[in-house]
Amino acid sequence: RGEAALRSLVRQVRLGPGQALHLHLLCDADSRPLGQDLLRQALRHAPFPHQVWFHDVDGLAAELRAVVEAMQRLFSAGAGAYYGDPLFFLSVALHRLLPPEIPRIIQMDLDVEYRANILELFEEFDRFPEGAVIGIAREMQPVYRYLPSRGGEGGKMEHGGLLQDP
Repeated sequence: RGEAALRSLVRQVRLGPGQALHLHLLCDADSRPLGQDLLRQALRHAPFPHQVWFHDVDGLAAELRAVVEAMQRLFSAGAGAYYGDPLFFLSVALHRLLPPEIPRIIQMDLDVEYRANILELFEEFDRFPEGAVIGIAREMQPVYRYLPSRGGEGGKMEHGGLLQDP
C-alpha cells in the first residue's frame, strides 16, 4: 500500500517555480530501510525537486515523553495495544520538535491514495479560521462508514491526513 500511495503522490504533484517537495518520514530503526527503499523507488523519476528526511520515532517519543505518556494514559487501550504505540500520539506535539522554518505540517498516512495535487492541501491552511491550529476531516473510505467504532455514525474519526498550523 505504501508503494502505491507514494506512486500516486508523485504522479499528482505539480509544483511551481522554486518549489520542492519535502517529505519527513517518521519510522523506527527496523522500518527505515523499507522506507528508504520505497521512497527511492517512488522518487527516482520524479520530475520535480524533492528532499527526504527520516526521523526516529523512538527518539521523538523520548523527547516528547511527557506529552506522549499523558496521551497514552487517556487514549490507549492499555500496555501492548496496537494504538498504544508512541507513534500514534506524536502528531499532537510534533511541531515542538520541527525547526521554525517548517511552520505548517501536513501529516499523511502511508496508505493514502492521492487523487489531486498535494499543494491543494496547503491551500486549506488559508481557509482556517483565525486561531485554528488543526484541520481534520472524516475518513471517506466506504469501509469505515459502516463501522461505528471507526468513523461511522457517532464513532470516532479515522484520519489518513492531518493539517497543523501551530
